[in-house]
Amino acid sequence: MDQNQTPPASAPTDITPITPLTTAVADVVPGQEVAKVETVPTLEEKLEAAKVAMEGPERSAKRIHEEKESRVKGEEVQLNTQKAKLDKQKETLELGWIDLDEKRNSVKKDLQPVLDQETKIEEEAKAIEAEEERAALPDQKQLVEKRRWDNEDKRRALEKQKWGWQDKLEKIEKLVEENTKQYQEILDQEEKINAQLSQLETELV
Repeated sequence: MDQNQTPPASAPTDITPITPLTTAVADVVPGQEVAKVETVPTLEEKLEAAKVAMEGPERSAKRIHEEKESRVKGEEVQLNTQKAKLDKQKETLELGWIDLDEKRNSVKKDLQPVLDQETKIEEEAKAIEAEEERAALPDQKQLVEKRRWDNEDKRRALEKQKWGWQDKLEKIEKLVEENTKQYQEILDQEEKINAQLSQLETELV
């Protein structure tokens, strides 16, 4: 090797080796028992335990049965009170339905002659139209035309009457529908209350 030639540089030796990442160790070691959290009884639970301990099994069972019986009877009173209120609401709606039904029938009765008259006017209009086609002389045509105008005036006046009665009938039908909807909702509430009462009866068996 030539003395004047610079020797190649050696690799640096001060590089710090990279430490591999370590996985987190689980808090719970396999096989180790997990500590159980104990619930602290409430004062009510402590009092109940004290009663049971001092009463003895027979008196304790009797007291628990009497308390349940008292609770059930109290709930039954509340539910039956609710049923009584619902019965009054039902009666009010029933009386309302009777009133609405009578009004509805009255309007239908007043409307029927108007509808009958309307049918006659329509038949007369067809007859006038046929007569108009047969009319040959100007005087005849003029008379038929006048009859047609008179009949049309009657039809328009009758149409206003019909609309008035039909409008009243539609309003009554809407009230009947609302009345019936409220009645159905009360029946749903009654069914729920009856189911609760049946459930309470089984608790005392």
